[in-house]
Amino acid sequence: KFPEMKIAVPEIRPGVKKADYMFPVFILSELPSGIKGFLVVGIISAAMSSVSSALSALASVSTMDFYQRWFNHKQDDASQLKFSRVSTLAWAVLLIGVAWWTKSQPTVLNVAFSLSGLTAGGLLGGLVLSLLFRGKQRPAWPLMIGMILSLIVVFCVKTYAGDFIAWPWFTLIGLVTTMLVCMGGMLVSGQRFRSAVNQS
Repeated sequence: KFPEMKIAVPEIRPGVKKADYMFPVFILSELPSGIKGFLVVGIISAAMSSVSSALSALASVSTMDFYQRWFNHKQDDASQLKFSRVSTLAWAVLLIGVAWWTKSQPTVLNVAFSLSGLTAGGLLGGLVLSLLFRGKQRPAWPLMIGMILSLIVVFCVKTYAGDFIAWPWFTLIGLVTTMLVCMGGMLVSGQRFRSAVNQS
């Protein structure tokens, strides 16, 4: 069955059955000493830059979109800097927990694609709707509700039907959910607007 076709290999070498270890095992067993060092340093530096960028983006969103908007209306730079540091530490602890959890998963790629599928459908639905209704003033709440419901629906599909529906379908399910809910909300809001105009 297609959902059971994981991105993995049965056994890389005797005693190594996880596909994520393929590249490290190849480096340690097949490459000369000098090349090993260069590759390890390159991998570590690339990982550090990716993690630092992700932490900076998460801390920026937490500070600017939540803390500054809802809790710090006075624009106090010192408190924003302190909150940014604390949020960076909190996100780092959360990411460490996620990394520890992925140790029990078959491959990191399956986890990454599944997690991206949880949110990609809602984001793609918002993009498609913005292109379809370009130049028209529409309320934002149908899209927000559609994206939230898309996340909930895809999470339920992954949890209860993950053995039957593979991760490539998550984006399509989220897209359809977002568009249906959003278009239904726009129809309802349009009817309310027309009834208010007629009453006036």
